[in-house]
Order: sequence, then C-alpha cells, then structure tokens
Amino acid sequence: VAVLLATALPPRAQAQAPRLFGLADQVPPVDPTIPARFPPLNEAALVDVPVDTLGGQRIAIDASSLAIDRERVVRYTLVVTGSGGARNVSYEAMRCDTQERQILALGRPDGGWAAVADPPWRRIERRDTASRHPAAVHERLCEGGAAAATTAARLAARLRQANPGRSQP
Repeated sequence: VAVLLATALPPRAQAQAPRLFGLADQVPPVDPTIPARFPPLNEAALVDVPVDTLGGQRIAIDASSLAIDRERVVRYTLVVTGSGGARNVSYEAMRCDTQERQILALGRPDGGWAAVADPPWRRIERRDTASRHPAAVHERLCEGGAAAATTAARLAARLRQANPGRSQP
C-alpha cells in the first residue's frame, strides 16, 4: 500500500516520501568529477608547468582537456616525461579548496584510457619530493582555495599566459 501511495504522489512529494527498507539508498551516487568519456590527448595543446624535479622530468598539462565542474573541481590531462623520454599520461581531478588530487584514468599506449577503479582523493603535500609536480599544478590551476578561473577556456588562457613560449612539442 505504501508503494502504491508513493508512486501516486507528485515527484516532489515522492522525493520526500519515506524509503522502504533502504532499497533506494543502495545505489551508489555518481561521482561528478568522473566524466562519461575521457578526452583524447592533444599534443599541440601541451603547456609546460615549471617544476624543480629530481631526474629532469618535464611536466605538462593538456590545456584543451581542462574542465571545471559545478563544485569547482578542476579536471585535466597531465603528461610527465622523464629525461630518457618515457611518458606517463594521466587524467586527474583536483579540489582546490582541500588541496587534494585524484587520478581518474591512466593513458594507454594505444592512446586510450584505463579508468582507475574507485580512485582515492590524496592530499597534496608540499614538503614531499614526490609531490612537487602536484603542488606546482595546484599553484597553476588554483587560487585562494578555488579554481583560478571560472571557465575552462579562461583557465587554459591563464595557464598559457603563466608559461609563454613554454609549450612542449
């Protein structure tokens, strides 16, 4: 009877109706930081992020991959190139307010993506040698606890402006 009553209610009242046995609560919420599709890497849009790294790594962000969601989480493709030419490509999300990052997908050799299952948010520690590049990315993409711009296009322009003539080939 309660099920019939709940389905007969208008949508707003249905949202306020009690849930039976918690069944409706068992569906996990969709993480708004994970897009339905990951953007392809755009080599022409790579912009260097100057970082003092050990081993001479080059860090770059694909400016065409930048996205900012409603919660002001910034998403981007990151390319880390070692001094020997080996590359790691990842699609990441950054929370500017909490200084955390999340690796959502890893680039595959065929140019596709391998999504990371249940990616954890990790705090960006500025003291840690391994966190130098995440800290530098945070400094470029965030300002005052929020994204450094309100749109992806403005954020890309800001990134390029901060690094004139420093795009990777």
